[in-house]
Amino acid sequence: MIDNITRSGCGPGEALECPTPNERLLERVTAYTVIAIDPGANGAIVEYRPNDSPGLQVSVHKMPDTPKDIYTLLASIQNSSDECVCVIEKVGGYVKGNAVHCAVTFARHCGHLEMALIALGIPIVEEVAPKVWQKPLGPFPLVPKRKDYESDKAHKAAVDRVKGERKNIIKSKMQKRYPSINVTLWNADALGIATWYMD
Repeated sequence: MIDNITRSGCGPGEALECPTPNERLLERVTAYTVIAIDPGANGAIVEYRPNDSPGLQVSVHKMPDTPKDIYTLLASIQNSSDECVCVIEKVGGYVKGNAVHCAVTFARHCGHLEMALIALGIPIVEEVAPKVWQKPLGPFPLVPKRKDYESDKAHKAAVDRVKGERKNIIKSKMQKRYPSINVTLWNADALGIATWYMD
């Protein structure tokens, strides 16, 4: 009987009213502007505006240079939206081999992003690790192991080469997904993060 038909997440008697997963997704994406952030100093901020017509409007912004400019950009996105949520790449701690002052500068930059979002009341709904959002875009070349190289310098050069190949794969996938956008190495990751969240 129709009264006994239920959908995932619905209780008895809710079958006719409770939305399907696709309906829930449509309700979510039409209610919010999604701000996707690749937090690197050479990264980007992407606006994903599903409410705009025709179709989905995607805008990309270079990462601002100063804390005030970060706040101003996020405020302008918020002011032109009914409601915003943020998905941001989850960053780790200090990576061996990186200069300490670079790690400190990056940590401060991430703090500026987070405090601007807090000050504006924009919730971070996802902090996604690179391996997670990149997985649907693969496969990628494997990162070489240190034991396969005679020196740290040779190993680092090989790792950098693989990272470059990975970035170009992501860029190519985003160019196909968003043909109307000038996809570059600086905005491809932020577009990938937005795409992972919306898909």
